[in-house]
Amino acid sequence: MVAKGESVFQDGSPTFGSETRRKGPANARDRVSGRREQFAELFHRRYIRRVVMFSLFHATHTIGIYGFIQWGPSFLVSRGIPLAHSLAYSLFGAAVLPIGPVIALTFADRWERKWQIVTCLAGIAVTGLVYGNSRSAVPIIISAAILNLSSTILVLNYNAYQAELFPTHIRAMAVGFVYSWNRLAGIFSGFIIVFVLGKAGVSAVFSMIAGCTALAARVIATLGPTTREVARRNCTAG
Repeated sequence: MVAKGESVFQDGSPTFGSETRRKGPANARDRVSGRREQFAELFHRRYIRRVVMFSLFHATHTIGIYGFIQWGPSFLVSRGIPLAHSLAYSLFGAAVLPIGPVIALTFADRWERKWQIVTCLAGIAVTGLVYGNSRSAVPIIISAAILNLSSTILVLNYNAYQAELFPTHIRAMAVGFVYSWNRLAGIFSGFIIVFVLGKAGVSAVFSMIAGCTALAARVIATLGPTTREVARRNCTAG
């Protein structure tokens, strides 16, 4: 039995290990080739419009959100409001953040998602300007609260919207690629804001931030397809 068993491994028949070793490089090449094909598919005419839309959206709305929320207290201080008061106003405004998802539950799937995104962006632009140009506590706190609610609902919607517009086999790659513009814009937004602030002042910064947010809204309104009550296969068909 032993001799017979040894002959099985010595007669030139492929063993599991040798077969795996032979197939390993080929499988690796196939995986790399498959990933390249998936990435190339993002720029196919069926999906290129959506890739461009989300790339522009992430590159612009990030400047708006981070500009208003992260730089808001500094802008208030530059307008003569004490730092302690400025931070307190921001804290009160941020207290509504946990309520955002709860509010979104009431209309999340009842209203076209692209228009929810556009409305949130418009709310961020308008309330951000009010926030930056106010000097009394009440309008600052109210505008900060609306700003935070809008940004929370915006994030919930665009994450769902992205997933709806790309098919399963390229969804992770597509979402990762377009979201990379969000991170890239986040890196440079601070430098851009500081540059504009030094050259033209606070009012110019708020105008730029509001303009970026409005541009993001225009991109989604113009290029974004509707998805409500549309079959998933039709949403992702391009």
